[in-house]
Amino acid sequence: MKHNLVEVLEKKGFSPDQIHEIQLGLEEKLDVTCYASKDYLAIQMYQIRLGLKEGLPVEDYTNPSYDWFQMEEIRIGLSHKIDVRVYAKPDIPYPMMRELRKGLEKEMDLSPFLHLEVGILRQLRKSILSGISIIPYIKEGYDEEQLKAIRRAIHERIPVEPWLTPYYKGDSIREISIGLSRGLDVSLYASPDFSWRQMREIRLGLEHRIDVSLYADPLYSYSQMEEIRIGLEHKLDVSRYGSLMYTTKEMHRRRLLLEKNVDVETEETGGIPVQEEGFYITVSEDSMSAHIHVADPRRIPDRKTILRVLRQNGICHGIDEIAIDGLISGTYQGNGTAIARGTPAIPGRDGWYEYFFRTDLNRKPRQLPDGSVDYHSVEWFELVKEGQKIAFYHEPGEGSDGKTVTGQILSASPGKEQPRLSGTGFKLLPDQKTYVSALNGRIELTNEHLSITNVLLLEDATAAGGDIDFDGSIQVNGNVGTGTVIHATGDIVVNGYVEAAELSCDGSVLVRQGVNAAGSGQIHAARDIIGHYFESANLYAGGEIQSSYCLNSTLFARGMVYAMDGKGMIAGGTAYSESGFRIRNAGNTAGVSTRLVTGITEDLQKENARIIHQLKELQDELNMLDNTCQDYQRRFKPEVRNTMRFYLDLEEAIESKQKQLEVLEKQAEEMTGRLNKTDSADITIRHILHDNVIIEISGTIWRGESLKHVTFKKTPEGSIDLET
Repeated sequence: MKHNLVEVLEKKGFSPDQIHEIQLGLEEKLDVTCYASKDYLAIQMYQIRLGLKEGLPVEDYTNPSYDWFQMEEIRIGLSHKIDVRVYAKPDIPYPMMRELRKGLEKEMDLSPFLHLEVGILRQLRKSILSGISIIPYIKEGYDEEQLKAIRRAIHERIPVEPWLTPYYKGDSIREISIGLSRGLDVSLYASPDFSWRQMREIRLGLEHRIDVSLYADPLYSYSQMEEIRIGLEHKLDVSRYGSLMYTTKEMHRRRLLLEKNVDVETEETGGIPVQEEGFYITVSEDSMSAHIHVADPRRIPDRKTILRVLRQNGICHGIDEIAIDGLISGTYQGNGTAIARGTPAIPGRDGWYEYFFRTDLNRKPRQLPDGSVDYHSVEWFELVKEGQKIAFYHEPGEGSDGKTVTGQILSASPGKEQPRLSGTGFKLLPDQKTYVSALNGRIELTNEHLSITNVLLLEDATAAGGDIDFDGSIQVNGNVGTGTVIHATGDIVVNGYVEAAELSCDGSVLVRQGVNAAGSGQIHAARDIIGHYFESANLYAGGEIQSSYCLNSTLFARGMVYAMDGKGMIAGGTAYSESGFRIRNAGNTAGVSTRLVTGITEDLQKENARIIHQLKELQDELNMLDNTCQDYQRRFKPEVRNTMRFYLDLEEAIESKQKQLEVLEKQAEEMTGRLNKTDSADITIRHILHDNVIIEISGTIWRGESLKHVTFKKTPEGSIDLET
């Protein structure tokens, strides 16, 4: 029957991709009559079929005048239950549809701005979402890339406005913004005379504290600037190659010679032997040593002759009198005896930063002598005040000059300058060395990136105060009451107790006392959750969960779950960890029902299946797009198809889908890593496993009597192995 259908459709002129979509629809028991027409391309059929599968009113976009991209935007809008009538119009291009659709999903009607270019509309949408106004810049005629750079600068609180001009490209505005954020004198490069690449070279020079005036000239190309900048950073005499008469290639060649202490004009370094009857003296290539070679050991020259030859040939420094005495006395044989040694230059100490805050905070609870854990000892973050001195830059030392055996001075290279600190939330004072905080907040240093972010300090948090949604970290010095809702883009630290509240954050949650959530409280953290105890709580951690004990709670952690102190326990409820458990006691003497789950779960398998399905669908889409693209390439000459909007949109869609495919492939790779990690997940109970505790590893369940000191592992055959 299937074969007959294919033959019928082929005779009617349907393409293989169109036939495939009709077949899939029939297999999925869909009403294919609404798209089984040659009026539709296969990729249009695909969008209608997806809508039918979701039970959407596909009649809203089955008009063949919609291209495939428009159909997709309408289908997604219907799926997200927004009013697609705002943009479901054939004369609205699909990129514009996409921006309108994304705006409606955030309850934002952008239809009054349809007169704008789609890129500008995109930046307007993103700015509104961030609570930023860029409308004045839109009115001044800034393009999409410029607006993007302006929006990011405003979002990062960078005072870029005084430097803005429509003459700058977006990349140039970005270079100025970076300079301002790092306390640089951007007036040295904020000029339309410089390209953004030239600006970057000047900015990098300022960051490394070199004299940029030696190359801050628009006549230099950015690559010539780079050669001079690198030379200055290495303390070279850039006047030997930094002339505009040299190409970038020649500058590069001369710089490398200077780095090797080779004269760029003669390209010579010495090493010429000095002759004398019966013996000769050689000087090393770097002129840092001289050696005497005697032809006949029985005819050793006297001291006066040796010193004369050394003097006549310019060897005047580091002469080894002991070596000469040994040679004359016969102690040394004279075959290559070192007779003079130069003094090497000693480079100066590199520049370094002195910090006036703790950079080594202890984020792990301290174990007390009795085996319990002190959660009050955890140092989660350090707070600073506006204007507080936080760092000081110590300039590099000069070093000590050296000298060759011929008396040539070897200039000591000064210590290397360190780049200026990058980050946000601080200011560099006019001395260009002292850093102070620009706000009251949390300070953190990561790989020379310094950030000071907002911290909201509360004594107590209650439902009466309303929901709290804060851009930064939150510290509650007291307690969090029932019904309180708190969200932070940073961390949440509670020094007291938490009742039946809802806490969520993009960082970690630390509760120094404990949580009694009465079965309804929830904590969601993108990273770790740490607390003294959790009772009747629901916890989700993208990282680890660590506590002294958990009672009647539901736990989920991608990382490890720990309850290891002297009374560490998980009793009651269900705890799941992708990575495994390290706990002291499981269950309790009352025999409360407890479930510990690790390894591959049904939810993890579903998530993996979803990614695999999305990958397949996206690859199918790409195949159809490629086939359509190839069809157009066969039917139309380049000069024709390159003027067709549909074909240009098709190429853009292929590029977009390929980027989506890369993202999905990365997700699939991460999922593979998670699945592999679960293969080695185990459950270790260091003290007592009580009765009525269920152990589950990757779907295999163990029930048994009380045990002590046991580790549960999954065997290759799928059973659970016990190690006691």
